[in-house]
Amino acid sequence: MAPEWDFIIVGGGASGLSLAYTLSISELAFNRVLIFEPETKIENDRTFSYWTTDQHEDPWDSILFKTWNACTFKPHQKSRFDISPFVYKTLRAADFYKFVKTQLQQDTRFVILQQAVSNIETHQEYGLVYSNGTPYKAQWVFNSAYRHQTIISSKPHLWQHFKGWSIKSTEPVFKLQNAPIFMDFTVDQKNDCRFMYVLPYSNHSALIEYTGFSAHTWDDAEYEDAIKAYISTLQISNYTIFEHESGKIPMSANAFKNPYGARVIPIGTAGGCTKMSSGYTFAFILKHSHQICNALLKGTTPKPINANGVMNGMIKHC
Repeated sequence: MAPEWDFIIVGGGASGLSLAYTLSISELAFNRVLIFEPETKIENDRTFSYWTTDQHEDPWDSILFKTWNACTFKPHQKSRFDISPFVYKTLRAADFYKFVKTQLQQDTRFVILQQAVSNIETHQEYGLVYSNGTPYKAQWVFNSAYRHQTIISSKPHLWQHFKGWSIKSTEPVFKLQNAPIFMDFTVDQKNDCRFMYVLPYSNHSALIEYTGFSAHTWDDAEYEDAIKAYISTLQISNYTIFEHESGKIPMSANAFKNPYGARVIPIGTAGGCTKMSSGYTFAFILKHSHQICNALLKGTTPKPINANGVMNGMIKHC
């Protein structure tokens, strides 16, 4: 007989841990939650940034790294914009992982297994997750892994892909009062859509990230050469790299299909949490986590954040 759980969460990244944290502080009555995550998830492998309003109560405020009230775009000449009443918030993945895991370690209902999942099945009244040859049974399975072919079954489709360096320079070239540079399009486009993203941490440090929208990702050298060239335009002669991050996000308007069935609920990018025009995901992950908890409290079926089947196609949510 498969071990029984109330909920199983596949993936201990942003969406999985956000859901786990939201469950842990909710009024929902449950006994056991199992989280599968093969990686340790303690390093700062991501930078989570999102928009909110000044009045919005945010449980993540205690671990925020930086906030800004303005942003900069650079199609040709630099343009600075006041974004009030919105605030642009950034938190480090390492702080997020630590914060949530500390909460879960104090809640005996949660178990994290550092194992990979080999298969997921849905049945009429439960879902099954297989790991290391063992089946695990739950009323609901929340799955953050997506099958790429279920998203790119039709056109259009692109990847947003990026590589970033967090650098520390001897020169105070980054001013904290300066706004983040969201998109600097002055870099060579090379028949794609390419830009630099600069997030100032202090007068001497910042995240500098090279981002592209294209059908395919590039070799590491292409990202790194572009970042080096951009750093030189900032007149930085001496710097050290203290963190790296990279990733890719599917940018698609295609119909999203759940390949597993009714008892397996996709979350994260798989659950429609990625804004198809920009790639922003974290705020939608937080929203989806609350929607899932509310559905469970009401005794209704949790759904992807866009139940109409289009991957974040409802732009009015943005």
